[in-house]
Amino acid sequence: QYNIGVKVLILNNDFQGMVKQWQDLFYEERYSQTEMVNPDFVKLAESMGAKALRIRTEEELPNKIAEFLEYDGPIVCDAIIEKHEHVYPMVPAGKGLGDFIVHPDLRN
Repeated sequence: QYNIGVKVLILNNDFQGMVKQWQDLFYEERYSQTEMVNPDFVKLAESMGAKALRIRTEEELPNKIAEFLEYDGPIVCDAIIEKHEHVYPMVPAGKGLGDFIVHPDLRN
């Protein structure tokens, strides 16, 4: 409505990503209610008057991210990522920022 430059970046792995990540890391991969049938986020954003992009490959990443960042109005970027990709750093439940977990390749 107000055409403010809100930017939404969706890391789309067709799962409830953070819930699945917890199930991977803390619950021995016992999955429950995490695989999703997502809407078409590009069409959804466009239906509300926002510009939308989809990134499917690593090769598209530099140009599409530049377009995403340079756009002045509201924009949604649906970045398709690997189904089993995790997001780091993360803070486990009940822990403080000093206890955050980093990607396994970056540990020690």
